[in-house]
Amino acid sequence: MKSNEIFEREGVEWTYYWWDEAGFFDRDRVACIGDSMTHHYRPEVQKLLNDRKISVDQMAGSHCAGDPAFIAGLEYFFGMHQNYIYDVIHFNNGLHGDCNNTKIPFDIYCQGIKHAIAVIRRLQPQAKIIIATCTHMTYGQPDNSKLDLERNAVVMKRNEFLRQFAAENGYMLDDLFPLVAGKAEYPHVDGIHFGPEGVNLLAHTVANKILEAFGQEPLDK
Repeated sequence: MKSNEIFEREGVEWTYYWWDEAGFFDRDRVACIGDSMTHHYRPEVQKLLNDRKISVDQMAGSHCAGDPAFIAGLEYFFGMHQNYIYDVIHFNNGLHGDCNNTKIPFDIYCQGIKHAIAVIRRLQPQAKIIIATCTHMTYGQPDNSKLDLERNAVVMKRNEFLRQFAAENGYMLDDLFPLVAGKAEYPHVDGIHFGPEGVNLLAHTVANKILEAFGQEPLDK
């Protein structure tokens, strides 16, 4: 039995929720919303921000913007039954629905981004929102820095929408794509995910963007 026509499911669907220092409701608190890329860099972001007494939470999973399951996850994560008030939300969604067997139409993706941010605004109206661009995809082994032109065409189109959406709505932008795309010093391990060099760079960049949103000094290089 197939899922509906637009949202055919991946081989594995997953969502990883994480609340750091969950018993403390009065801490400065950040939410990182994204996919496996977010899941990889969030622990490093937390380490970098520990001295600033900032908790970094996470909703990371396989659901692409436009998927009703993604909206349901946001409602659960940010809902009042959790009782967390977020100062900053770092939003990174755009690889799924392109990086695997599912292909989400561009207009559905764009509508999904708008819907997701509207839900976040409703549930966490006080939060500063950071929109991140998606990182690139490569052909994988043996050259983990060579861009996959076909799949990156979708990524770049989505990223251009994200840049425009952030600018038009006054959201901060974390432009991760040009930071790492095609750079041999930040190799992929599988065509999508980074080794430790790339993860550390992304974590440092995300942490500094979060500190900028808080109005704090950046991390030492």
